[in-house]
Amino acid sequence: MEFVKRNWARVVLGLLIILVVLLSFRWGYWILGNDNYSPEQNPAVSFERYLTSPTWRTYRGLGVPSDSEQIDIFRSGLFLALEKIGIPLWLVSQMSVWVAFGVGVWGMGWFLEKFYKKQEAFLAGGMIYLSSILTLWLFFSPLKPFIFFWGFLPMFLAMSVELLEKDSARNWMGWLAVMVAFSGSFVIPTLFLVSLLVLIFMGGVLGLRFGKWRKMSLLLGIFLVWQLYWLISFGVYVNKQSEQLQNSFINRAITSGTIQDEKEFGGNVNILRFLTSWVETKDDNGQSLFVFNDWYRGIWGIVLGFIPLLLTVWGWSKKKWVWVIMGMAGLGAWLLVNSNPPLGWFYNWCSRNIPLFMQVFRWGSSKFWIIWWLPVVILATGGWLRVWRWRRVAAIIILGGLLIYVYPVFLGKLINDRDWVKIPSEYYDLREYLGKIDTEGRVYLAPEANMLYFRNYDWGFFGSVFWSYWIPNPIIEKALITGSIENEKAFNKIVNLFYSDGPILFTKILNNAGVEWVIGDKSVTNKGNGYKYNWGSFKEVVENNPYLDKIWSEGSLGLYKVKKLEPISLTEGENLLLNLGEGKMFGRGVSKISDGYRVNNQKETSGVYWEISNPELRGKLLRIKAEVENKSGVVAEINLRETKKQYQTFRYTGKMVEAEVMEGEVYLPSDWRNYLLEFVVKARGPDESVNTLKNLRVESVPLMEDYLQIEQPEDISWRNLRWVTYAGWVINVSMVVFLLVRQKLKSRKTSFSGNKKTIKA
Repeated sequence: MEFVKRNWARVVLGLLIILVVLLSFRWGYWILGNDNYSPEQNPAVSFERYLTSPTWRTYRGLGVPSDSEQIDIFRSGLFLALEKIGIPLWLVSQMSVWVAFGVGVWGMGWFLEKFYKKQEAFLAGGMIYLSSILTLWLFFSPLKPFIFFWGFLPMFLAMSVELLEKDSARNWMGWLAVMVAFSGSFVIPTLFLVSLLVLIFMGGVLGLRFGKWRKMSLLLGIFLVWQLYWLISFGVYVNKQSEQLQNSFINRAITSGTIQDEKEFGGNVNILRFLTSWVETKDDNGQSLFVFNDWYRGIWGIVLGFIPLLLTVWGWSKKKWVWVIMGMAGLGAWLLVNSNPPLGWFYNWCSRNIPLFMQVFRWGSSKFWIIWWLPVVILATGGWLRVWRWRRVAAIIILGGLLIYVYPVFLGKLINDRDWVKIPSEYYDLREYLGKIDTEGRVYLAPEANMLYFRNYDWGFFGSVFWSYWIPNPIIEKALITGSIENEKAFNKIVNLFYSDGPILFTKILNNAGVEWVIGDKSVTNKGNGYKYNWGSFKEVVENNPYLDKIWSEGSLGLYKVKKLEPISLTEGENLLLNLGEGKMFGRGVSKISDGYRVNNQKETSGVYWEISNPELRGKLLRIKAEVENKSGVVAEINLRETKKQYQTFRYTGKMVEAEVMEGEVYLPSDWRNYLLEFVVKARGPDESVNTLKNLRVESVPLMEDYLQIEQPEDISWRNLRWVTYAGWVINVSMVVFLLVRQKLKSRKTSFSGNKKTIKA
């Protein structure tokens, strides 16, 4: 009882964490999110990749330069060790989420107890940090780097204060361990930039609060040096690949729509309590994925949601550190507000003039929240402490209201039902079989992703790169080609010829891309999201393809060995310029202009389409060229699709706020019946969109052998950069050894000096 009395705030917060975890835990289930960062699926594979290929990702498509994925070597190594001692990986998958949750709540409480030197701050700080719609947002469909960031940043701050207060080897080891865990979130490198900004601000706050500026500068320097093993090669990657990253179709498609969504919600005061575009996400049937939407938009959701802001005002004072943290909060609020007034003009200037700014910070609310929320939690805790000194009953009622605000966590709904999955047994069996015969042959996954770069599986998983973590083989799929023009071109050709219904053409393009295996997965579906798959094409070019040997099958999966074909000769023919005639306009604000069309609309899909129906076009390429000007930043697309909308074979997304000439090719299959060539504008934001299409030219050209050629990416220079990563590891190990030896010698010196003084006295 004495322990409970002395540590009552820790006990209460600890029991709250345990309760939430127990209510959410599900035996035998994995937690796999949309943008899937899950080395726990097969940690041995991930660890080996990051150890041997730190700067060139041979397992991504045809091979792509390194991004920041190297950071996951520590997480993969930990998961591998846990697997070796017999912990099931589905449990590792869950515990990676629960540990981040517990560490985040506990770490924030511990940090604020140290900050205010009051035990009550432990309970209030942890509960305020937990009791936000932000928590539900991040954990609802857990993008694991985001929740690691949410979890380990507060603990990193707490350990930093602990080290400032007591310079010991134990505290150094704890601080370094938390730094490694915290750095795991930088697999999304934008979070590193945000972390650096936050740590600079908090360095100023802690300096004014506690002093010890030199020690804090040392800690920040060590934090930066630790990142060298991935940061240098990543910097080279961004510098060399920046144009390809900007021109990537996937990036274009995501960036423009996300910016518009952010702008729409950034103009609403609810952004300050993190009611952003994600709560409006719906499936193709119009059903909201976040089932608690009505509560957070209702009167009680609004009232309870603004309690932390009211406490923040109550906690304001004229202390110097408060001014620094208020400046941090102001910056965070501006970034969340996005391109809306009053300083939206500066945000737009940055988007136009800073390379990659739009792309890197397109989903600002998912990256910048900490710059706003951390100051709010700190100041709100100070405000609550004032209430606690005034009326303890009122202070307890406030904390109770915050828990009511996030009541879904007490219903076991911290994680969205869709992200709890049980992986079918045939996936384990195929992994085991392929592991015995070939772990290096390149694999193509059929059919392609039908929800941008996500797939829906009828067994529950919705997301990307499942197979890339599951097996060691190099894999060609849409999520793994971004940032490499060679990979995107190769992927588009393969998908085009998949829908050719021509087994020879499909097999030959696989040969030229170095694909040795095809995994056919019939569990993929368009249920909920995405366009409908054409299973007729799948049957023609995969199941009944005489040049693919089916050597294994179970359940929904089939494994096919790709035969090597001799060079094939294609019949030459004449080019034919198509007469499209007058376009058919749909939606509002579409008008005819000189040599083209202008689409001027708001919040709806409008555009122009042409019907093309000519049997003589079967088995030929359509070469499309047009001048596109996208003045508003809203997605401007040119699509070629089947009338029945069964699948999309070609899409082009115009550069935002730029004019350019668009070019592309698509193969028309032999059973081609009727297609629509569309110019579509998807206006997803509050602004009026203005887009033009001029001099559209569509030409039918014979399929020549050069179309079957695959341009291989250059990887020699990237392989030669491996020493940069290895040197970074040596520096990190040396730094840790130096710090611990230095601390040991310092401790011995202090002990000796103390003994000497005692004897002298």
